[in-house]
Amino acid sequence: KQDGWYKNGVWMKVRTKDPKIVIVKYKAGNYLLGESTHPDEGFPVRYTFHQLGDRTLTAEGYDISGKQISESFVDVKIVE
Repeated sequence: KQDGWYKNGVWMKVRTKDPKIVIVKYKAGNYLLGESTHPDEGFPVRYTFHQLGDRTLTAEGYDISGKQISESFVDVKIVE
C-alpha cells in the first residue's frame, strides 16, 4: 500500500492479471530483496531490513524467457 507503515519482516505481494508474468523480483534501489515464482499466492517474499525508515520498493515482472515486462513502485516506511 502506497505510503503505508510496515513492521520489519514485511511480506511483499503483487497481484497481476497478466499470465505472461512467471517471476517477480522485489528490489529496494538496486538491491534484490527476493524473488518468487508463485502467482497463485501473489508472488510472496518476506524480507527483514537491516535499517528502519523510508523505502521505495520495486516489483519487477518477468516472462518465461527472462524478459522484464512489468514494473511497479511503492513508497513505504519500515518500523519496528
